[in-house]
Amino acid sequence: WASADDMLADEGVDIVYVATPIGLHAAHAARVLESGKHLFCEKSLTTTLTDAETLVEMARSRALALCTTFGPIHHPQFTALRRLIEDGKIGKVVSLTARFGFPHLEPGNARYSAALGGGVLLDAGVYPICLSAEILGALPDFVSARRQSADGYEVDTSGTAMLEFPSGAVANLEWGYGRHYRNEVEVWGETGSIFAHRAFSKPPDLTTELIVRKQDGENTVEIPAADIFVTMLDAQVNCLDDPARREAYWTRALDHQRLVEQVIEASS
Repeated sequence: WASADDMLADEGVDIVYVATPIGLHAAHAARVLESGKHLFCEKSLTTTLTDAETLVEMARSRALALCTTFGPIHHPQFTALRRLIEDGKIGKVVSLTARFGFPHLEPGNARYSAALGGGVLLDAGVYPICLSAEILGALPDFVSARRQSADGYEVDTSGTAMLEFPSGAVANLEWGYGRHYRNEVEVWGETGSIFAHRAFSKPPDLTTELIVRKQDGENTVEIPAADIFVTMLDAQVNCLDDPARREAYWTRALDHQRLVEQVIEASS
């Protein structure tokens, strides 16, 4: 194609994956939906809940898929973690702790541009924030949060949040640029805990594990390697002709954006 317009006009194109900087998602995603194409969009979907609601309404009115590509929930590690919790292996969940952070990127990276929707919250913080709701099965009814910007940066470079859920469980979350790599989740229950390393981002050939800790010792559950993009895209493709699955993805997109906006408002 000579241009994006040519691609959007091509009747042989069914789905467009938007992976531009987050600040451009709302405009680019709207063009995709207006052209009648299904939309797969990198997280975060947009920078505001209002823009996300507009996109979902566009998708709904056209019976089009709108899927935010939130990979961790499509990996077998997450499936195994949720099954252990649902099976009562650690009793009632009391709290969840998650951290996702890594060294600074190159200074010219779009993630450091306020005009392009940069900042660590929308880029990396969204992972522990939204995964906590996926694990605990609800949106929180109270959010306390803080964001910081390191000297010399025009966007937020680190953040913390404490979320209280209807079940009584609490999520303690941290994220940031410019720090030692951490990528982990620990779920603490009344009778045990589960630790997941590489919970958010993993190479396709990496065998992961869950460590289940009980009073009488530890048990390691090995998780087979999986390409998170393949499993995610397979799941999303299945919703193209399935109204119920499309609705589930619309709901998830709005729930995730609503939760991120709660953190933004609480940290402003």
